[in-house]
Amino acid sequence: MRKDKELTILALDTAMNACSAGIWRNGAGMLASQSEPMLRGHAEALLPITELVLNEASLQYSDLDAIAVTRGPGAFTGLRIGLSTAKAFGLALDIPVCGVTTFEALMETDKQNGLCHDHEYIAVLIETKRDDFYAQIFSPDGKPCSEAMAAPAEEIMSQIEKISNNVTIIGDANNRFAEVSGHKKNYEFRNISYASPLAIATAACKKIISKNTPISVEPLYIRPPDVSLPKTERRMIGS
Repeated sequence: MRKDKELTILALDTAMNACSAGIWRNGAGMLASQSEPMLRGHAEALLPITELVLNEASLQYSDLDAIAVTRGPGAFTGLRIGLSTAKAFGLALDIPVCGVTTFEALMETDKQNGLCHDHEYIAVLIETKRDDFYAQIFSPDGKPCSEAMAAPAEEIMSQIEKISNNVTIIGDANNRFAEVSGHKKNYEFRNISYASPLAIATAACKKIISKNTPISVEPLYIRPPDVSLPKTERRMIGS
């Protein structure tokens, strides 16, 4: 790590509805950024996008000081692709890898968009493509005031109502949540389909330079991945 605390960070995201990479330097901001909306194909797209932003920033891999990556929740395959790529870069370059939860990254993206207010609580909702939602609620100063959860709309609304009547709901599951919960008129909703590389990098930088913030690159699985076991035992050859 550079002694002057100047950090050049490669930010990666494959957790949600896009494949993203960006180069950020504190004091200079984003040097290059690229996001391609997609639901599949992250494995094939991530390295070319990374090469693209490095070229746009006129940098080599050796110029990087750290890697930032979303660590979930999100699509199981997408998370594995992003995290394994980030860890491989970190190992090869001998630089730190910092994981940022998708909740943190979306909240920081909302802040970068300039729409959030200092006094409002933020509930981040992420689509699970099931009956429930991934959710976490944050206080106005950005600290979690609920556990990360996978829960139905009714349970999430109960948590929100206990915390504050001034909560804005952000994320990629807003339309379904508003319809299911019946609270469309009661809350402000801001749709964010995926986190920006700027948000991921700045959130990671805060963790890296802080002496009191733990850094994790383990995937945040709120529940175990789906695994279908065969209903009948396989017959062995010759049995």
